[in-house]
Amino acid sequence: MESIHRSFVYWGYLVALLVCAGCSSISVDYDFDQEADFQAIHTYGWKSVQVPNDALAANPFLKKRVVNGVNTYMVSRGYAQSDNPDIYLTIHAGLQEKMQVTDWGSPYGYHLYPWPNSWYYRDRVDVHYYTEGKLTIDVIRAADTDLIWRGQGTRIIRQYDSQEKMQRFVDEYVAEILDRFPPGHEKQK
Repeated sequence: MESIHRSFVYWGYLVALLVCAGCSSISVDYDFDQEADFQAIHTYGWKSVQVPNDALAANPFLKKRVVNGVNTYMVSRGYAQSDNPDIYLTIHAGLQEKMQVTDWGSPYGYHLYPWPNSWYYRDRVDVHYYTEGKLTIDVIRAADTDLIWRGQGTRIIRQYDSQEKMQRFVDEYVAEILDRFPPGHEKQK
């Protein structure tokens, strides 16, 4: 009976690990000019920037999705797009290939397998490769072109089987970053 219990516990941990591996949280950092008057911002426009190795410049369809996501979010927060804006928005992104190594070894090198009374000596190391993306959204004051706010979100990038799922992913990514704009209106978690 105890070995059956251990088997259920083992499979429960495995399922929990796989579920958590499928969840890709977004890590967000932001900073801002403490002297900027964010209350005076009502309109925005877009400004192009040239950044070396910009993943958005290399993928115009992805850039269009990000711009659509930002526009949707900004309008939902009460900002209007204008030809003579209070601020300009710029976006750029970078991709980095990463490797995650997991050593499943125990102090004695033994592992419990899901079948009853099965202890085997075996070292196990899993190597997982993934792509991490960092999206940067800059807010530039139109009057003097000073950077007044920068938000960066880092997340594991996945492939999606439909354009609708991809747009939902981009919208979630953008919203997570812009939830911290303007300063003092951060999303409560």
